[in-house]
Amino acid sequence: MSLNRRFTSILVEAVSQLDAMSSGPAGALTELQRDKDTVRCEIQKVLDRYAVKHGIPPDEARRLSHGYIDDLVGDLFVDREEDLERAVEEVSGLKWSLYCTTV
Repeated sequence: MSLNRRFTSILVEAVSQLDAMSSGPAGALTELQRDKDTVRCEIQKVLDRYAVKHGIPPDEARRLSHGYIDDLVGDLFVDREEDLERAVEEVSGLKWSLYCTTV
């Protein structure tokens, strides 16, 4: 095996191990998406609780807040989510290019 191919093989293995150990950007992106869902639910629970306390039907509170909550959560996390999406694409591209050079 040539030195170049051996070096590339070692790099592929190292990237794979790092990704598995730290869950990598894909894992962080998945966690962020789960957290966004959790935030939406928690905000809605607070609104529901205060709606009931003040005699407002929970369905009305949900109808009025649904789009606002999605926009708020989306705006809050948009930059981080885009960074992670780019990182996932870069890691995937790097792994693919390293794989292609070893085959």
